[in-house]
Amino acid sequence: AKMRERQQQQAQRLAKVAQLRHRARKCVVVQPGDDWPPLGQASVAMEERADGLFVFRPSSAADARRTRALFAFAAQTGDPHALLGLLHAEPYHVEALLAMQRVFEATSQRAEA
Repeated sequence: AKMRERQQQQAQRLAKVAQLRHRARKCVVVQPGDDWPPLGQASVAMEERADGLFVFRPSSAADARRTRALFAFAAQTGDPHALLGLLHAEPYHVEALLAMQRVFEATSQRAEA
């Protein structure tokens, strides 16, 4: 019974990802590339409000809290390797990317910034 439930959950997730990809393909501004992060699996999700505007929200409150705590710890250490560790786990974490950009600029590594 648990195996069947897992299969159903996986099928639902795949259907949702396919729906998100289809929806994203209708985007007027840009078409998502194959090298983009998987839609629906990021820590931030884009949702359409009732008034037609799109907003970004954490995909789950627990994930958002965990990621915020990891970023706060990495930022407090002052160690760029801690930020790189976070980026390894969350490669599209905006605050961590901006913090690494500042590190690269401070160390005159403008090409990496």
